[in-house]
Amino acid sequence: MQAQLVAQYQALVAQIGVIDALPRTGAAAGSALDNLTARYRALRASPVPSKVDRPSYVGRLFSLELFAAAAADEARASSPQATARYDVIRAQTATLLALVNGGLGTALALPAPVAAQPTTSSGLRATPSTR
Repeated sequence: MQAQLVAQYQALVAQIGVIDALPRTGAAAGSALDNLTARYRALRASPVPSKVDRPSYVGRLFSLELFAAAAADEARASSPQATARYDVIRAQTATLLALVNGGLGTALALPAPVAAQPTTSSGLRATPSTR
């Protein structure tokens, strides 16, 4: 059971890396954030790691799930709020990983943050001019 939970957390870390590489708004960001929402939901339905306070853990996952769902909607609407919300999600996910590492016997960590890719108003990635 613990190996499955570790795999779920590894997938969560990988999903954060996917989102980091995308523009923060547009359809691709919305879809990636939907996937992140599903990962938080799956973790909430899984056993709580040992040595972790259950109410705090479940509450944190539920909050992250709600934030990711809201960020997905904002990203699809090309709202600049999606970027700010994702920054909070990323920071709180790092805190979550620090909490569960002791219970899982892991050293899970998020990849180094990368600058958000600029987007146009249509949500497409902007490219620099070559003039």
